[in-house]
Amino acid sequence: MANELDEMTGPVNEQGRDVNVIEKQIPVKVGVGSTIFEVLLWVLAIIPGVVFLFMKIKARNYLRVLQQKIQHNASQIDNYLEQRVVILQNVVGIVEKSIDLDKDVMKTVAAFRGGVHPTEESRSEVAGQLDSAMSSIRIAFEAYPDLKAHRALADA
Repeated sequence: MANELDEMTGPVNEQGRDVNVIEKQIPVKVGVGSTIFEVLLWVLAIIPGVVFLFMKIKARNYLRVLQQKIQHNASQIDNYLEQRVVILQNVVGIVEKSIDLDKDVMKTVAAFRGGVHPTEESRSEVAGQLDSAMSSIRIAFEAYPDLKAHRALADA
């Protein structure tokens, strides 16, 4: 291919500063290979970027779902612990009542065994207490008294 900018044979502009200013312009032609290369560069740069963007969005959504599951499970654990505390507080109250009842029965029995002598005014009251204590003793020897507090404790 010959030199397209031939200073000797081409058109010459006489108004230029240089002696022979070339008036001819070289046409710009983009070849097929250059176009393919440019498209390939764009594809190689954009497709991975778009794929990475979708991967980021998918990962963010997955992490949000995991965070919601964690919060849900943590709230369930809190609920179970709160229920356990309430149940234990109820059991403590029932056990305290059961212990008080057992103490009262045993104190009454011990007092009558120890020979507490009632006064004349309270003799009938003491007799009623003695009858109830004796029935408790008889039941205690046969089987442990079926106290309501123990049933409530077993139900809890």
